[in-house]
Amino acid sequence: DRLLRGWIIGTLSEEALGLAIGQETSRSVWNALKEAHAQDSQEREFTLRQQLTYLCKDENTTIGEHIRKFKSICDNLAAIGSPVTDKVKVFSLLTSLGPKYESFTTTMLKPPPPSYTELVSLLQGYEQRQTWFSTTAPTHQLAFYGQKQRHGSIEPQTNFNPNGHGFQAHKHHLSGHNNFSQQNVTKDSKLQTPPPPGKRRMTPAEREMCRDEICQLCGGMGHVAKICWHLSKYTQAQDEIPKALAALTLDNSVLDIEWTSDTGASHHMTGNAGMLKNKRPYFGNDSVLIGDDTLLGIKSVGDTQIKNGNQTLPLNDVLHVPNLNRNLLSISQLTDHYPVNSELSNVDFCVKERETGPKLMQGQRKGDLYVISSPHELYFSHRFKSSTAEVWHQRLGHPQISTLKLLQQKGLIDVQGSNKLQFMCDSCQLVKLSKLPFYVLENSSSSNFNKIHCDLWGPSLVLSLEKFHYYACIVDDFSRYTWFIPLKRKSDFVDAYLAFENYVARQYDKKIKKIHSDGGGEFVNARLSSHFQAEGIIHQISCPHTPEQSGMVERRHRMIRELGISMIFHCGAPLDLWVEAFITAVFLISHLP
Repeated sequence: DRLLRGWIIGTLSEEALGLAIGQETSRSVWNALKEAHAQDSQEREFTLRQQLTYLCKDENTTIGEHIRKFKSICDNLAAIGSPVTDKVKVFSLLTSLGPKYESFTTTMLKPPPPSYTELVSLLQGYEQRQTWFSTTAPTHQLAFYGQKQRHGSIEPQTNFNPNGHGFQAHKHHLSGHNNFSQQNVTKDSKLQTPPPPGKRRMTPAEREMCRDEICQLCGGMGHVAKICWHLSKYTQAQDEIPKALAALTLDNSVLDIEWTSDTGASHHMTGNAGMLKNKRPYFGNDSVLIGDDTLLGIKSVGDTQIKNGNQTLPLNDVLHVPNLNRNLLSISQLTDHYPVNSELSNVDFCVKERETGPKLMQGQRKGDLYVISSPHELYFSHRFKSSTAEVWHQRLGHPQISTLKLLQQKGLIDVQGSNKLQFMCDSCQLVKLSKLPFYVLENSSSSNFNKIHCDLWGPSLVLSLEKFHYYACIVDDFSRYTWFIPLKRKSDFVDAYLAFENYVARQYDKKIKKIHSDGGGEFVNARLSSHFQAEGIIHQISCPHTPEQSGMVERRHRMIRELGISMIFHCGAPLDLWVEAFITAVFLISHLP
């Protein structure tokens, strides 16, 4: 027994070892562990199921640790007699990986799905490949350079491989900073330098726009480097901030569908995913470095085109940078892909064929930028590319919520606010209504048999043992007590009702004052009408094709059928005993709370 107790204790983890302290026999150790970890209760099963459902991989944990944690929950469920099936294991493990493994999850969910053992092996191999790829240092590509270099002139040459994993730099030594390219900024005598400190005043619009900005020069809040008072200390050689930085400053006159020419940009870039076609996911480690040393991530690569007049200029390998505010047309990439020359003047900007010289594209100077405008499409709203889910639902013709989720996942629309996409559209609700709702009426009866509800059910597909095809259901409006009367024909209801009325008068010393039914011939006939008139009974008839007005007795029909058929199925009785089953169901419905 001591040897067995030692074996059990030797397999325990540090957390469970405290349960075995003080236990003298192996049986006591086993019982302590069973009570703590294998207690068969609905509460523990519910807790473990919740842990399995909401399990999510932490960024700081490895995939091996996450799999061990997942397997521990599944083992605990199996220990209490509620094992997890292999298919549920596969689905739960994939959903717990998070957005970082979205591509792996999508691939694994395609039929036929792998087994749990195969999935663990594939997941570990995927993690090893990701770890190996991440050992390569990322090369941050340059969108445009922020300030003029004073020491040396270097420009790294990079090639973009759209079928690979990003940019590949040429293997030669570069002097200076490898992540920057120099811009030759032409000095213009007409440009004005900032006034000396103490004389520069921000306009109200600039003050509001730069309220939360931090200056890159002095580190102060509320302004940017372009309008900093200490700018003169950093521009002793009368250097101006390159005009490429205007794409990040206060100039909001450039539209989202216009392309800004940039001689410092290494590749064509856009922040609007809706402008790209043939999009391909980007798996590289590169990012975009802008003038204020901020790194912007690259999400995908695609193709687009610029329409200018009658000319169309295709642009391939355009980078989708979600946080980029402007569409940048790289002059270097444009001249590399096409035999063209670009000419800039103080008025406009044009792209010409290198040999013949005719103009292919022509833009204009807008402020300090050279932009090429595309014609407005009637179906495209360039002013509001990001909005709430409710606004997108209205713009796109009130589609389903699943359609909006699909468009958001593919990056075709930008939805602000909550990712749950839950809202109520009044227009959709009104269109889908087939009829106006019926209001719930309060109980108008003050005592038993002031009003009763009657209705017939049938004909039954199965003839009962006593040859019954129909039954009548009578419900008291005050007490909700139900009576069940089997009938062979519809015409037998008149005699059945008269007998029921005599039964009420004799047994309960009551008289029926009102009766509510539909307009069927078994209720509306000369015999019953003359009887109601002679006895002073008010007969209330529902409107045609409006069963909602007889909702009380219609609901009783459904309860009787469901409860009676359930008992027949449970005990395996023949269907011709449906009358006996329905009588039992009515008895139970009338006596149960």
